[in-house]
Amino acid sequence: MENLADILAVFGRMHPMVLHLPIGLLMGLGVMEFLAARKRGGPAARGWYLLAAITAFIAAASGWRLHEEDGFASSITMERHEWVGIATMAAAVTACVFRYRGKVKQARWSLALACLLLLPTGHLGAEMTHGKGFLFEPLEKEVAERHLITDPFAAEATDGPLMANYEQHIAPLLAARCTKCHGARKVKGELRLDTPEHILAGGEGGVILGPQSEEAEIYRRLLLPLEHDDHMPPESKTQLLDAEIDLLRLWVDAGAPFEEDFPLGKGTLPGGPVQDEDDSFQGPETAQDPIFDPVYQAALEDLQAALVHAQPVEPGSTRLWIDFAAIADQTDDDRITDLLPPLADSIAELSLSRSAITDASLEWIATLPALAHLDLASTAITDAGLSHLAQHPSLQQLTLSRTQVSAASAPLLRELPSLTHLWLWETGFTAEQVTSLRASMPEVQIVAGDSFENLPLEVEPALVFTSDAPLVDAPPAAVTDPAGLQPQNTNCPVSGKPVDPRYTVIHDGKVIGFCCPNCPKTFWENQ
Repeated sequence: MENLADILAVFGRMHPMVLHLPIGLLMGLGVMEFLAARKRGGPAARGWYLLAAITAFIAAASGWRLHEEDGFASSITMERHEWVGIATMAAAVTACVFRYRGKVKQARWSLALACLLLLPTGHLGAEMTHGKGFLFEPLEKEVAERHLITDPFAAEATDGPLMANYEQHIAPLLAARCTKCHGARKVKGELRLDTPEHILAGGEGGVILGPQSEEAEIYRRLLLPLEHDDHMPPESKTQLLDAEIDLLRLWVDAGAPFEEDFPLGKGTLPGGPVQDEDDSFQGPETAQDPIFDPVYQAALEDLQAALVHAQPVEPGSTRLWIDFAAIADQTDDDRITDLLPPLADSIAELSLSRSAITDASLEWIATLPALAHLDLASTAITDAGLSHLAQHPSLQQLTLSRTQVSAASAPLLRELPSLTHLWLWETGFTAEQVTSLRASMPEVQIVAGDSFENLPLEVEPALVFTSDAPLVDAPPAAVTDPAGLQPQNTNCPVSGKPVDPRYTVIHDGKVIGFCCPNCPKTFWENQ
């Protein structure tokens, strides 16, 4: 019985090899029968049907046996792949039976069904091997998946070293880089890295942790040459960043704790600072670069789907300019709180002009730490809502034109430490109150439509429409001889006929008359 079990195990592992036979035979036979049916020709030989049915049965049976091995955990994708594969086999066998009974039409329809079922069967099989979304992954416009450590400074002690832990730093790293092949859905090498229990259990090669990182398989394989068969992740997969490898080393060297924090010591974290020997730090305030944060990217995609404009304020910057102009009439307090919170730390410029927001939105907007430009023109904002912005540290430019804000907000505006520009067109501020505000805030440029700089430099005169011009198709009007243009001659100098006062020219300061409109031309040609 043990020999039989071993033979069945080998049979199951033949599945990746034999599954291509029914695919080729069924699709090839399907094309042949389709062309024959169009030309009203005879069916394919019964032997082709038999061969396709046999190979389909072998592929389905070997796949079923392969699933019984311990290294293959059950999943929805695998279950669907199995049952659709069995349905494909059943359709192929049915087609063969119909063909041997001479029922050509039924055989062809069964064959067509088998060919159609091959598509989801193959797709689900590819997702099991290469991960969910494998087929359309090249068409996706997302930033390539990259794990970055969440902010390790959040729990930094005043005098102690920088700390990390398994839950916040190691588990997300393993989930991003390893568990597609070593997780609950797929278990290569009998190794799972999705829970502490499975990590401690190791895989078919034994335990993967050790007292030192150099002795731990989970770390050692990361350092092998990329082309080495044992290098992890495989060459075709996304490789770990140097800082991520260093993080795993520090975790293993600390005894691979799953509950306690472990010190990061000297080293560089992804997007984080460098810790020198004296435990002093240099670098950004946060160790997370939002460009590679999937939550950040998903929030940007939500804005794009909602037709909200979002772009960096300058190339390479993570600070954002967000403008709701395209959907201003559909933007209210709920939409703001639905779309913007994941990007709160990155919003530098926010335009909500003509939107339907109320004072309620300003309570949340006031919490944006990097906000520098805020446009609230033509909204229902009042003095009460504006009070939430009191002493905002980074706000530089504020547009309040066409709002209900009044001089009651003047004390608040004076206390904004970074304010440089303020727009107050058509607000509750009177001319005198604007003048007073300017006097108390000389360093701020206040635009209220009352200064000389806002007057037009030149005004085009108003158009005057008259009826003096004749119609285009009107007959020539009678021309009276203007004063001072009386011809000095009585006979035309060209024809000798009497002069018609309508046809005159000035030559050498003299008015010369002609008998018709053609004679002036001849006169000028002879001069």
